[in-house]
Amino acid sequence: MAHSQFGRRDLHYPHYQLDRPAPRAGTGKRWKIGAVVTALLVSLWSGAVAFYFIYRDDALMFLTRRQTEMVQSYDAQLTALETEIERLKSKKLVDQERVDRAILDLGRRQALLERRQKELSNIPPPKGSAPPAGGEDFTGSVAPSGPAPAPGAAPKPSPISDTIIFTPPAGRSAELESRPVAASTTPLALNAADPTEARMAELSRGLDRLQNHQAESLNRLEEAYEETEARTRTVLADLGVGASPPSLAKRMLAIGGPLLPFVSSNDPFEREIAQVRSNVDTMSELGQLIDRVPVRRPVPPGAEMTSGFGPRLDPFVKQYAFHSGVDLKGEPGDVVRATAAGRVTIAGYQGGYGLLVEIDHGNGLATRYGHLSAIEVSEGQIVTNGETVGRIGTTGRSTGPHLHYEVRVANEPVDPQRYLRAGVRLSTP
Repeated sequence: MAHSQFGRRDLHYPHYQLDRPAPRAGTGKRWKIGAVVTALLVSLWSGAVAFYFIYRDDALMFLTRRQTEMVQSYDAQLTALETEIERLKSKKLVDQERVDRAILDLGRRQALLERRQKELSNIPPPKGSAPPAGGEDFTGSVAPSGPAPAPGAAPKPSPISDTIIFTPPAGRSAELESRPVAASTTPLALNAADPTEARMAELSRGLDRLQNHQAESLNRLEEAYEETEARTRTVLADLGVGASPPSLAKRMLAIGGPLLPFVSSNDPFEREIAQVRSNVDTMSELGQLIDRVPVRRPVPPGAEMTSGFGPRLDPFVKQYAFHSGVDLKGEPGDVVRATAAGRVTIAGYQGGYGLLVEIDHGNGLATRYGHLSAIEVSEGQIVTNGETVGRIGTTGRSTGPHLHYEVRVANEPVDPQRYLRAGVRLSTP
């Protein structure tokens, strides 16, 4: 019965069998794939583990070596950078030192050129003769033309005219060989691309130009002094005047002082400027000598020479007689100046000379100024060249207002034109 009941249950509940899930299609296949994948992963993991254990030391060595190479590479790069930095620092220091040296050199050159310029400015140019007092030029020859007579004045007869015109001789100047200009210093090695160094280079070139200009000026100055000295000595020799007056010789003997060693300079400029200073001293002594030689005009330019030195037809007796000087026509009251420094030995009326001034210049030289209308010096007075000694007149044995001018050597009259020509030759070219 029970059996039947069970059988009926099954019959009465047929849906019990239908609710049970049926197996899906392909489930077994998926399980197989999963198993294969799992097995493959396990194999790979096992292989990796085995590979790791087998090649672990080699891998570690490779990684260590790689790391070491990278570190060494970085160290090399750092060393190269440090070396470059040090090189740049060194170059900067070298450049800075070079610029500092250049600045120091420019400063020294500038100070040297300023000192040289001051020395050059203290050397006066040579002069053939000292300017006379009163600002008038009484040096050289006498012009042939005379001043016009004053309006309304009655002209007086003039002496016989034997006017001689003379001009400066052709050889009054000498051509000297031009001295080479001292070479400038070595140019500085400066970078023209750098504004500061370019400015320094321009300043250096400016100093070079100034140095060359100073050297040229010094050359011209030395040439001028040598030319003037040579011309002066030649003129003095032609006049028979010694190169050194006794007064200078005596003064040169009265010298002394401690003996100090002289250190010669290797600088061409210093040697040349020392030579110029020596020339200046020599010309100073010669100038003192020339100062006492009558080579200047006794009257201003424009005075006519109406009678020369030597035999002439006397205007009073109409016979040939010796004329011991030259006659220079002028207006009454015109200035008469001393033609050289000296001491007045005569200042008064002297027969045919009329009012006369005689000046002793030393070395046997003397000058006379006759027919004056006024005397402005006294006997024993010391006069300088160009100083006023009197005024033109017509006193004494005279036919009209003029100056009778004499030059005497050892109390013997000589031709004054020789000394006036010397004055032309001594004048600055």
